[in-house]
Amino acid sequence: MPVGPNEQFTQLDNWPGATGKLYKVPTTISYRHDGLNKVWVPDAFGFAAELAPPIYRCSMFKMFLDVTDDATKRQSVVPSSESVRRPIWETLDKTVDDVIRDFLQLLYHHMKLTFMDEGLRSEDMEYNVLFTVPAQFEILEVEKFRSLVKATGFGAHTISVSLREPEAAILYTLNHGVKSLMPVGQCIVLCDAGGGTVDLASYKVTAHNPTTKVEQINIVTGRPCGSMNIDLAFKRFLFEECLDQKWRCYFQSSDGMMHLQRMCKAFSDRKEAFDNGPSTPNITIQVSPPSLSGANISAGYLRISRYAPTSRLFIESSLN
Repeated sequence: MPVGPNEQFTQLDNWPGATGKLYKVPTTISYRHDGLNKVWVPDAFGFAAELAPPIYRCSMFKMFLDVTDDATKRQSVVPSSESVRRPIWETLDKTVDDVIRDFLQLLYHHMKLTFMDEGLRSEDMEYNVLFTVPAQFEILEVEKFRSLVKATGFGAHTISVSLREPEAAILYTLNHGVKSLMPVGQCIVLCDAGGGTVDLASYKVTAHNPTTKVEQINIVTGRPCGSMNIDLAFKRFLFEECLDQKWRCYFQSSDGMMHLQRMCKAFSDRKEAFDNGPSTPNITIQVSPPSLSGANISAGYLRISRYAPTSRLFIESSLN
């Protein structure tokens, strides 16, 4: 956001529940039960929401707005009861529209308070808010998302919901990259690989002066894949090949889900640091609870060999 005469963009970095300054926030929301009205109400978002028990916390919900992918997204990570198969928001009597709208409202409230602290009240200036959407969103999904945005505090301001995420990425790349590597006439293929989606887009640079301009060469495409699929594969591997039978029911309880979330977080952290070098033949994760038993689990640790077919499938299934 440009602030006053400062033309440089600044970013929100004071997210609730975060340690230090961070420029991104998890798309996660938690709920608490209103006993008086007998409904679940939004409680926290982002890092603060990650402190809530897993059964009250929703994440990875944005892509569920793309209705064509529902069947894929609903594949259970725990091959057991139907209650585990259902998204968390359904157990809280919420729709995916409710969850997206609630998340956006909490985000807006935090943004507004931050701006007010900095003397940037909406009463004194106009807010123009630009939202990007995933590449695979069709017109219906874009319009649906726009209606959800308008139903929150953002709707009181000027909003735009039209720029697709890879388009935003190419604009950022051109404005912050080395322009000598992208001369006029150069074709650029952009691969925007995120946690849940991977988008491909191709552009041609048409001008640099007075401003950089590009034209799209082909249709922007995207697919629901990425590191999220690797995390889901780890969950399936844990349940189907590692745990003794007696533990599988335990991980369907609220306490068990908390321990499961802890192990998934540990795997995600190790995955990001793993370089596949010969000096690190294993991915080692501390199990939770420490008494967990099963194949590949010894003395409180789960070891996954990088040479094992299963560990290769974590990556290969996502790449394919």
